[in-house]
Amino acid sequence: MNNLNIIFHKTITIATILEHDLLHSFLWNASDQVETNEAFYQHTLRCFQGSKHLEMITQILTIEQEKFALSDPIDEKILCEYSNYNLEREIILQLPLVALKKIKLQQSTYISCYASDWKFVFFNETDQGQLLNKILEFPKDEYYFVFQCIDVFDDVLQTNVLEFHLTKYEYYILQLFEKTKSVASVMDDFIAVFDVESEEELNSLVREMTRIIKFLIFRKFIVKPSS
Repeated sequence: MNNLNIIFHKTITIATILEHDLLHSFLWNASDQVETNEAFYQHTLRCFQGSKHLEMITQILTIEQEKFALSDPIDEKILCEYSNYNLEREIILQLPLVALKKIKLQQSTYISCYASDWKFVFFNETDQGQLLNKILEFPKDEYYFVFQCIDVFDDVLQTNVLEFHLTKYEYYILQLFEKTKSVASVMDDFIAVFDVESEEELNSLVREMTRIIKFLIFRKFIVKPSS
């Protein structure tokens, strides 16, 4: 049960605010965590059948289950790969734009991108009693975020999977790197979405793309493919 509190932290917090004690009503004795998660998932959906909050609960429940699936033990492989990412990142970020465009990058295998109708990811979630209010402050819309499995275990959050909010353009450019592509190719694909009418607009767009790509490199969301 303690693991459920960690894995489905937001789901349980929101449900408690909505006067659903999910853990108290969940009767399950299996030791396998994946089986327990699936049983808890179905249990939560049953508890919210007919509720106006069912759609929101379903989304956050699914997202938290996916977040758990991304978690990996911190072993020699992840430590070695992140060490390489750090070294490569420092070199790439210092390249001039002409050289940067020639670099081929791809999404890290340690991330997963998501879109949701509600904003579930915040910089500061210490006041859990206000979590639902914070979510409902933002209108139902498209919100983007990424989970990242890292090489350090967070003792406070009890996980090595962190979550980050993304802007629409950050999310879109990150998705363009789903397969290995040169930075120049991604920039061309991104520019093609816009009706650019002047050199000034093009230069402004290139500056913003460069900023976003460097941000994604800095966060190690995009990395050089393994040789």
